[in-house]
Amino acid sequence: MLSEPEVQRALRNTIFPRVIASLAPGDALRIWVSGCSSGEPVYSLAIALEEYFDETPPAPDEIQIFGTDISELNVQKARQAVYSEAIGQRFSPEHLRRFFVKVHEGYQVDPLIRRRCMFGCHDLTRDFPYSQMNLVICRSLPADLPPVLQTRVAESLYRALQPNGFLILLPSESINFEGILYPLNNSEIPIYSKAKAEADLRLSQRELRSLSASLLTAAEEEGKRIARELHDSFGSRLARITLEVSGVEGRLSAQPELAEELRKVGQEIREIAKATHDLSHALHPAAVTQLGLAAALEGECATFSEQRNITVEFSAEGVPESLPEAVALCLYRVAQEALQNIRKHAQTKTASITLTGKDHAIVLVIEDFGQGFDLEDARARSRGLGLISMKERVRLVNGSLRVSSKPGEGTRVEVRVPIGEPSNGAATSSVGR
Repeated sequence: MLSEPEVQRALRNTIFPRVIASLAPGDALRIWVSGCSSGEPVYSLAIALEEYFDETPPAPDEIQIFGTDISELNVQKARQAVYSEAIGQRFSPEHLRRFFVKVHEGYQVDPLIRRRCMFGCHDLTRDFPYSQMNLVICRSLPADLPPVLQTRVAESLYRALQPNGFLILLPSESINFEGILYPLNNSEIPIYSKAKAEADLRLSQRELRSLSASLLTAAEEEGKRIARELHDSFGSRLARITLEVSGVEGRLSAQPELAEELRKVGQEIREIAKATHDLSHALHPAAVTQLGLAAALEGECATFSEQRNITVEFSAEGVPESLPEAVALCLYRVAQEALQNIRKHAQTKTASITLTGKDHAIVLVIEDFGQGFDLEDARARSRGLGLISMKERVRLVNGSLRVSSKPGEGTRVEVRVPIGEPSNGAATSSVGR
């Protein structure tokens, strides 16, 4: 039974993540339960899948679960999806409330679950198998199948799976898949993969992307916390000390030497206060949320131009007054990273940043007119970590990133992020530094 605890754990922790990771965008999720009896295993699977997507969205646009059995009577019962009161012993009260409807005969599976499940008669030892399945669950095969039928069943299950599909076999002793399917290690139940390396690689890529998203989010949240602490605690205390020093300095006019010493102390405190403010801003650019992206970028360009002696022209047109915080912060961080790359590598005295809202998108372009570089060479030498960071930030807001550069021709970074309808008020500015 698919409702057994060890099967449920394997589905949630091993099978569902791997199967979903194997899907390309737009693919339907296709599952076949062979030996479905009166349908309970199929509906149990559909319910487990629904609960999985509650916690790990998004779900595929189309989910198809096929249940087959050698008995026509079982197939008819499965299609009716009506079960006696005894089903309450296998499903929790919460499951009964959410996924079943109380009827005179007992409980009927909710239409939302039923519409994903299709049933038909099928004999795995004789009939041609279903095809293009992401997951096949084979139940109730006789343990004493003759060798010729074991081979036929093994070949049928192999053909039923997509190249990156998975098989669960219950019980496990009935078929030998050596040489055609690969058992997954460390699983409580027998799980086989048709393409072990590819499935593991796709899962690893998905897990790494999820990890990188979590790390970026955690870093921003921690930066915000530390910035708030610097501003609220150290910043205010330094400001108070600066005022006190100025007051004492005024009372020491009769002792010019002490007054001068105190003035130097006050100046050092003011420099520490400015450094604290700059550090707080670097950890969390509050101006992005307080003033808006265009104003924050304009200020960033002005500060960069002043500190680095590199003239950065900034312009903004058609930018909505308010943007989603994640989008605004992403574009601001990309601009910061690009400016630092210009400082380190471009060997130029001029650059430009433009911010434009058009066609339900916000477009950020950073250009310099320096020495440029070879993109392929940078990737080969692992010098593109800044570009990797930009790409990951942009991916997390469903945007696109294009970088073009050639030696001697400068570098152009373009980011496009989709947004909703622009508001009536849009900020426009053009500033030369």
